[in-house]
Amino acid sequence: MTTRLRTSLSLFLYAVSASGSLAFAPTTSSSQMMIRHQSKSSLGISLPSKEYLTEDGGVQKEILFDGPGDDIVKEGTKLMMSYCGSLAVTNWSPQEVVDCWLSEQQGLDHLKDAFLKEDINEAKLTNADEFTEDYVTNALDVQAKIQCKKLVLAAKRLTTTRAELPYGHVFDTNPEYSYELGSNKLIKGMEIGLATMKPGEWSIITIRSDYGYGSEGYRKANGDVVVPPFATMNFEVQLYPEGITDLKGLEEYLGGDDEVVDFDFGQT
Repeated sequence: MTTRLRTSLSLFLYAVSASGSLAFAPTTSSSQMMIRHQSKSSLGISLPSKEYLTEDGGVQKEILFDGPGDDIVKEGTKLMMSYCGSLAVTNWSPQEVVDCWLSEQQGLDHLKDAFLKEDINEAKLTNADEFTEDYVTNALDVQAKIQCKKLVLAAKRLTTTRAELPYGHVFDTNPEYSYELGSNKLIKGMEIGLATMKPGEWSIITIRSDYGYGSEGYRKANGDVVVPPFATMNFEVQLYPEGITDLKGLEEYLGGDDEVVDFDFGQT
């Protein structure tokens, strides 16, 4: 007999942990994604391992349910998938501050060595009591007042951005999305992540801002922020199994006596 569990994405992932535009056209209506699995053990209810897909850790993947077989999808394959995009926890290391943030501040690249020497991570950068004009002048040896003010104001904007749309915020879902792998119409991090997946695989792909939407973020045509600047994103992606080409086919595939998890990805 089929058992259905309706829950939010965050609650389910909390349960898993305890035993996050892709250049997709963003959707605004709530949608559902159903995941077929044989048992909780096959989902890997123990904490999933995280795989670095890039040497600098800018794209990472956690496999929640491995696809059948050994073959990953090939370039040129037309993929069908369900996905949910949300903002991930961001806690940059000093090197990530330099790579993701300082490199985007015009005319300030020469401060890279000073940032690394002072061990300026995200917590330090976004602490208004610590990252002050006096600190920038004395510790980083920025003597030009305009540059000093520019740097401090940019750090304050980052702090505000982080607070306005906190981690866990769901910005896009789609239960039936088609994409030709390798056509380079998605953000860089998603191209990298999808190229490592198998048909039927269910994974979370974490994408740092320099592999995503960078310093600009992503906005709707009316100016509303969808993905804020410098955001790290989680994309929960399930590739349709081989032979399944649409949502109706997936729903039929999900029928039977197997346990079904029914997620409701309403906007939060």
